[in-house]
Amino acid sequence: MPGVRKLVATYEQTLQAPAAGIMSGTVHLGAVVSAVRPLIQATLALKRRHPLLELHVSAAKSMELVARVAGGELDAAIAVREPGPHHPDLGWTALYGEPMVLVAPRKAEEAPLRTLLQRHPFIRFDHTQHTGQLVERALRKLRAAPQEFLELNAIESIVELVRSGLGVTVLPQLRESRWSADARLRVLEIPNTEERRIALVQRRDGANAPVVGALVQALTLAGHEG
Repeated sequence: MPGVRKLVATYEQTLQAPAAGIMSGTVHLGAVVSAVRPLIQATLALKRRHPLLELHVSAAKSMELVARVAGGELDAAIAVREPGPHHPDLGWTALYGEPMVLVAPRKAEEAPLRTLLQRHPFIRFDHTQHTGQLVERALRKLRAAPQEFLELNAIESIVELVRSGLGVTVLPQLRESRWSADARLRVLEIPNTEERRIALVQRRDGANAPVVGALVQALTLAGHEG
């Protein structure tokens, strides 16, 4: 990915500079809740190599994170990249995609995706959010009209309700999730549907490009190790 290579190259050039690549200063970062853990892991690894860095991480909804980066409140953030035009001062680096899946209780009968959606109460992700729109497009792809039961805007809370046997759902499979290994869940991939795209966003004129490049490198390495 050209964006990733460019950021990592910037970081490697910094390491070769006369100052021996010692980074310092305060950097403010953000992430959607599902990406907080890998971001914290990356910042801790970076902090061990550069103890003079002060790295602060906060979590928020994707739209809020993008606005905070555009306004200069955050140096960079891991957010959901939505289609359409973006703020001209922002640059995006693709990180990974999360496929759409149907999540059902393990005790639910084995049946086609459409049948499961029509036989069990459906717990929907907030339809006003981009993730909710991905869910709606997946449902249309399946030509399913589920029994709508509840609408929430917290992915893990929805999965916990499914785990308790209260219904089924359609969600992006979070990269850090362990749903497929959960004895109380059944996770079924929905073929030929749009993934939720996770990317790092930063200002093009940001002063902390070397730190952001180092974070992308750490996140990329963690993804390969995972």
